[in-house]
Amino acid sequence: MKYIFSLVLLITFYSCGIVNDTTDETFTYTFKLKNETGVTLEITGGLDRMSSLVNNKNSFECSYDSPSGVDPSLCGQFIQIKIPNSNNGYRCHGAISDVENLCFIEDERLFTTLEGTVFTETSTRVYEYVLTPDILDRSFELPD
Repeated sequence: MKYIFSLVLLITFYSCGIVNDTTDETFTYTFKLKNETGVTLEITGGLDRMSSLVNNKNSFECSYDSPSGVDPSLCGQFIQIKIPNSNNGYRCHGAISDVENLCFIEDERLFTTLEGTVFTETSTRVYEYVLTPDILDRSFELPD
C-alpha cells in the first residue's frame, strides 16, 4: 500500500510539473559580418547556405539555437564572401576536412568564439566581425 501511494504521489508531481525538467536550456546565438569595405558583397552562409547581397554599412546575419555548454560557432560552418561581377572572394570552412585555404583569416579563428577569435561579443550571445577594405586587395579567385 505504501508503494502504491508513493507511485501515485510521484506521478502526480510529474503531471503537475512540480518536478523540475532536467533537459538542457538552449540559447540563441547570432553572428554578424558587417560590411565596411565600401562595395557591395555577395555573402553566402548559414545553415541553409542562403546568398544575399550586402551593401556597404550593412550586415550579413545568421542565428541559431544551441544547448548551453556547447561552444557556439559561425552558422553552418561555411561562409563565402564574393565580390559581385567577378569570381574573386573568400571561401571559409569550419570543418577541417573541407578547408581550401581560401579564407581571409585562419578558418579556426572565424568559426569559434573561443580565445583568439576574430569576433567581438557586442551583447549577450551576439558576435560581430567587421569586413574592412583591405580584404578586397587580398581576395582569391574562387573555384566553381
